Amino acid sequence: MGDGRPPKNLPAWLFTAARTTVIDHYRAKRPAVDILDENTPAQNFDGNEDLHRELATCLRPLARTLPPIYRDTLLATDLGGQSMQAVADELGLSLSAVKSRASRGRGMLRDIVLNCCEVEVTGGMVTDFQSRTAKHCGCG
Repeated sequence: MGDGRPPKNLPAWLFTAARTTVIDHYRAKRPAVDILDENTPAQNFDGNEDLHRELATCLRPLARTLPPIYRDTLLATDLGGQSMQAVADELGLSLSAVKSRASRGRGMLRDIVLNCCEVEVTGGMVTDFQSRTAKHCGCG
């Protein structure tokens, strides 16, 4: 208070002061941002585009093996580009139900992929994979 009087609502005033102090602290530690222009080359995933494309072609057939509620959700959202809200509206479900189905479906799909393929991941990106049993997996 600029006039020397104590605040009327001390807990609210303390909360506001603490909040703005924390915000200021994290703003001061914000990392430097590199400005990119049209001459900056696009990031290349070390030549693994073909690898990612090949693995991606396996996902749709593998997703089709999931139970229908998970399969339909994944095919519509992750592989079809629909928003989860649109799928929820279309199916008459809550958004959280669709998110839950998508999460469970992704987990099931991950397990199927790992059973079918030897997958090497580095830095969150697939860097190599080999199909174990092409007949079972639907990948060649």
